[in-house]
Amino acid sequence: MSAGRDGVADDAGDPAILDFDWRSGGGVRLDARGVLHVRRADGSQTLQPLAAEIAFPTPVVGVRAASGDSALVGFTLHPLLVHVCAERGSLRRIALGERIARAEQLEIVAATGGFLVRLERGLIFVDDAGRDRWHVDRVTFDWRFVAEREDALWLVDEGGNLLGFGLDGGLERS
Repeated sequence: MSAGRDGVADDAGDPAILDFDWRSGGGVRLDARGVLHVRRADGSQTLQPLAAEIAFPTPVVGVRAASGDSALVGFTLHPLLVHVCAERGSLRRIALGERIARAEQLEIVAATGGFLVRLERGLIFVDDAGRDRWHVDRVTFDWRFVAEREDALWLVDEGGNLLGFGLDGGLERS
């Protein structure tokens, strides 16, 4: 065990909750203690403790971007998303407040230019830089993501109704 730059012990023996590699080398790993390990291609590593913000153990959803060089990590029942950038080895915390504070259901889908986050009470689009770009509150978790076409993300409900949202600003499409 060794100490990281932020004073958090780095124990590679802790079981991983989430673990995947970057396309450019390195990767991201969330251990059972709630420490996020961000490995850069040059072999250096940043350790970010999340346990002060999130009660572990908790269900975790993590998705790597289509580019393979960033990821978005979400936690059910916690109002926080974490965007991880491979190139900089950096994290960006995205506080979601009431939109996710009590969400028991959470899905993250990689899309062109970012990530679609589907919650019990809405959709959020987070861009590749980790910025919350737009959100739609009226869509519930009953709507499932089905496709990305023509610069829009398309969802369908249980009745087969199709609803699209533009990648550029979340404007509704039909």
